Amino acid sequence: MPSMNPLRIASIGCGTGQAVVLQALAHVAGAARMRLDVSAIVGVTDNGGHSGLLRKELGVPQVGDTRACLVAAARNPLLAGLLDFRFSRGRLKGVCLGNLLLATETVRRGSLVKAAAALGSPLGTGNGVPGSLSCPWWKQLQWPTMYETKAMRAVDLKLEQEQEHEHECCRGGRGARGGDNLAVRVVPVSDESGDICAELVNGKIIRGEWQIIKRKPRTEIRCLFHTPRLDAHPAAVAAARNADVVVVAPGSLRTGIVSVLLARGMREALAGSGARIVYVANIMTQSGQTDGFTLADHVDELSTYLGRTPTDVIVNTARPTERLLEYYRARGCSMVPDELLSGGIVAHHADMVGNPSGKALARLGRARTGRMHAGPHFIRHDPVRLARVLGLVLGA
Repeated sequence: MPSMNPLRIASIGCGTGQAVVLQALAHVAGAARMRLDVSAIVGVTDNGGHSGLLRKELGVPQVGDTRACLVAAARNPLLAGLLDFRFSRGRLKGVCLGNLLLATETVRRGSLVKAAAALGSPLGTGNGVPGSLSCPWWKQLQWPTMYETKAMRAVDLKLEQEQEHEHECCRGGRGARGGDNLAVRVVPVSDESGDICAELVNGKIIRGEWQIIKRKPRTEIRCLFHTPRLDAHPAAVAAARNADVVVVAPGSLRTGIVSVLLARGMREALAGSGARIVYVANIMTQSGQTDGFTLADHVDELSTYLGRTPTDVIVNTARPTERLLEYYRARGCSMVPDELLSGGIVAHHADMVGNPSGKALARLGRARTGRMHAGPHFIRHDPVRLARVLGLVLGA
């Protein structure tokens, strides 16, 4: 039987890695019947891809990572599929419908945090009232009734069938969504728009995530900071301060995870917390960010900006397919070397590499145009395998 008081978890990350962590936590809540109250604290400074373009055009915080977490936490597969839909051809190639909606709500409400709560409610994430919709989503958003045509209803039915099948496959069935044992709130770390910046060892300042990644030559990074300074939203600070466990998701360590921790108020909340800190270590290094980093290097860099050392580190032991490794090597990435960790850190080793199908790999592809930068997202943790380890760590 689940305990009366839910375990309060603050997950920290960006889009791809944190989405997998949220799916894994849903498996833990569903399979182990463990009550979890999760706050996903999400980065807002990525300037690549479609959401980076929206940042530039609208002056809003980055919305793409928040959208990815809303999709991962959603209980309504149809609406999750619509939020995740990305055009694949023509002048709209790379444009994501969910990013447009989230950016629109951010402009309307003057707050990305409020926009995430507004969209989270019909999705049933826990940002609002969980559950299914009593009427179509477009009616809730007050779109014109002219859209309620026979063709729209046919498309709606087809999307619902396809998305239900897809989400059941990737999440492992309805029980994997956590049911009544899981509540998830997606909380952007800040309502302000700013950039992650790097000071190099030669004193040069690089502003912007993709400017840091693509810098030439690859002069070593001395430190990271925000321009302008970003204040963490009070909801993000409270979630970090009150958590029983903090799960740091895999992802862009220096330009993503560290950027969340740099929001003013986050480091202090985490440093003074008695929560266990669980770091899900990256499978691959990232070109322009963690070139040549070992596992210990990742942990040391995280500890510097976290204000304390993780108590637990989850480490992958499996090797991705050679085809995918070749793809990553050609882009300057390599597997993170495993090694013994010092300082009393507990390491948890397991095979956690996902094995996506060809269709899934095609869906994971990102538009790469002059206006939309995107890195490889093919090698990632499998949420079911990660859930087995997280369940043990959380005491399920």
